[in-house]
Amino acid sequence: MRRREPTLSSEYRDGLLNKDGCHVSNVRAYYEALAKLILTRGGKCIHARACGFEANKGRLTKVFTDTGGISCTHAVVAAGIGSKRLAAAAGDYVSLKSERGYHVVFAKSGLINGPIMPLDGKMAITLRILNIVDDVTKECLGATPDTSISGRRMARELTTIVGRRRKPGMIVSDHGTEFTCNAMLGWCKEAAID
Repeated sequence: MRRREPTLSSEYRDGLLNKDGCHVSNVRAYYEALAKLILTRGGKCIHARACGFEANKGRLTKVFTDTGGISCTHAVVAAGIGSKRLAAAAGDYVSLKSERGYHVVFAKSGLINGPIMPLDGKMAITLRILNIVDDVTKECLGATPDTSISGRRMARELTTIVGRRRKPGMIVSDHGTEFTCNAMLGWCKEAAID
């Protein structure tokens, strides 16, 4: 372990190398590539929210969405933690729980040689850090550490930064919950930002 990851704390004495594991550093590009593959194989992409199923004699016949029903014989429920209710409607009662956290990616930092996941304490990290970065200059405009950062807190931090600097042309918010995204959309609307 020490040869593979020499910068790990000496507190870590054991490890498990999972050579079959993988990670995706650009989820959007991954989903876009999947969509492209589906289209090239004759499928089609439908942007809708699934809300239920119809079955006949134990066989799937339709997926109900917010835009209508879609006839099918197979479906994949793959919305992560948001899948619980839909999975239950399909008869799958797998316990779905979120890690309730964010992740940090250090691009080519030299800190570690690959993705790691500490297993001590049942949770890798309990501290959240709100980082606000100028995408053009790459300057860190604000870094707020706390045990919990709500969407409203993010909006307050952005308001403080805009008070010190000029208003940005647009805001990009990622790795947030629906509540965080809604708070950001509300803040952007009030501040007249795309």
